[in-house]
Parts: sequence; C-alpha cells; structure tokens
Amino acid sequence: MKHLVLILVVFLLMGNQALAQNETPQKLPENFVNFTMIKKPIICGPTAEVLEVVVGKFGEKLMAGWIDSTTNYKSMFYANIDGETTTVVEEVQPGWLCVTSSGINAAIIFPNKKKDKGMPIRYLTF
Repeated sequence: MKHLVLILVVFLLMGNQALAQNETPQKLPENFVNFTMIKKPIICGPTAEVLEVVVGKFGEKLMAGWIDSTTNYKSMFYANIDGETTTVVEEVQPGWLCVTSSGINAAIIFPNKKKDKGMPIRYLTF
C-alpha cells in the first residue's frame, strides 16, 4: 500500500510540473517588443460535424481560404451575410477542424472592384 501511495504522489508531482511548463508564456521574436501570447479557447472536432454546424445550422458559406504562415494549417473563413455570422476554422490534420474564431453582427466589406469593360473608345471628330 505504501508503494501505491508513493507512486501516486510521484505521478501527481510530475503532472503538476508538466502543467506548470504549459503555463510558461512562449517567447516571441525580438522584433515583437510590445506583443504577448494569450490563451484562447479553441474547439475542435471531426470535419463533417464542424461543417454541419457552420454550414448547416448557421447557413454560412465559404468566403476565403489560405495557408497559415506559422502552422501551415489550411484556414477557411465562412460567413452568412444575411445572418451576420462568421466563423474561422483551421484543418489541423486531415478530417479534423478547429474553430479558432466565430462571431455575430458581422459587417462584411467587399472592396469596390471596377469591371474591365474593354478599351475606351475615342471618336475622331473633324
């Protein structure tokens, strides 16, 4: 019994040290003097289930996609313009999406894009 208690204490102490290591803030590059890392809750799940909520429940459509320059994860921006909801998801591994941001009361701004209508015509007058 003494051995079991000793083993339990050792595991508890090792677990606390591991948690303490996770609490240490990450060091940022020197050019980020006034920046800091924060903890942010992120929810992850199977791709089909996450998209069922994002696309099915909230009616959002894919608006943009990119590769994250830090993690190389595929990132996607979904939005419902009429319902004013948005979601940003990242594919952390095949078949697994994480919701990194979601919001309401979104104001989606599209840049004014001039349509090319061809070459301007100048009429010659005499």
